[in-house]
Amino acid sequence: MEQAYFSSEVAKRLGIGASTLRKYALALEEHGYHFDRGINHSRVFYPKDIAVIERIIEEITKNNRSFENAIQMAAEQSQEQQENSLLDHPHYPNKGIGIQEQEMNERLQMLETGQKRLIEINRELILKLEQQQQWIKEKMEEIKIEERDRYLVQSLGISKENKTKKWLRPFESLATVLFGEKKKRKRNKTRLSIS
Repeated sequence: MEQAYFSSEVAKRLGIGASTLRKYALALEEHGYHFDRGINHSRVFYPKDIAVIERIIEEITKNNRSFENAIQMAAEQSQEQQENSLLDHPHYPNKGIGIQEQEMNERLQMLETGQKRLIEINRELILKLEQQQQWIKEKMEEIKIEERDRYLVQSLGISKENKTKKWLRPFESLATVLFGEKKKRKRNKTRLSIS
């Protein structure tokens, strides 16, 4: 684990004031440089951070660069070093790029094939759904026709029955007079034989 320093220690080590160190750190952060923070949100400086600030001081004092140019140069160099250290890292996937590209192309082709198959399945399902909806529509029409026919037949039957009853009504009273008494006698005979 790297040794970490707080701003007061770094300022003493570099021979600058704490406010100057803070000014440099703020300017670096404005150019995308990142400092870790401590418990009370104060900056924590590692040896790489101290080296960046030493570079700024050197550019200002020895090479007569402006403050802004020195900050920009230090931030850019730091970014390049960080990218290079990432490329050199053993877990960075820079080896076997050709193999990785080939695997990615194969996966991409598999995904495209799968997507095409899903599109075909979707079309088949839509077609089957349309056929099913047509079949349901036809069945509903058949059911409506059957219900209509049943209703018509029933209505005709009721109408026919009513017509028959209307035609027989004048004769019902005559039939009752003629045959009504015979029915009563037969009922009385049946009751007497049962008792």
